[in-house]
Amino acid sequence: MKHKNFVIGLPVYNGEKFIKHAIDSILSQSYKNFKLIISDNCSEDNTKNICKEYASKDKRVSYIRHSKNFGPHFNFKFLLDQAKSKYFMWAAADDIWLPNFLNSCVKSL
Repeated sequence: MKHKNFVIGLPVYNGEKFIKHAIDSILSQSYKNFKLIISDNCSEDNTKNICKEYASKDKRVSYIRHSKNFGPHFNFKFLLDQAKSKYFMWAAADDIWLPNFLNSCVKSL
């Protein structure tokens, strides 16, 4: 399965405290063929800089920052609309995934 067919959507607002751990756990998965889209709902903390750094280092990561906070419903729907993939799953800014989590999910498909 190519990564264009598998997208992980991560909505975030002021996730500075946990988002590094969440992104690290996603990027260190044993299953590597995915795209991670992070949608930042105009965070007021250091979330922007953290996410931009990951996006600059890993081509699987896309970071989108909104000009204002449109609320959580908008942010979730925005991510779903951006996915344009056969398979999609959510991640949270405070998730910590075990290294074989995605592999287990893909096997179930």
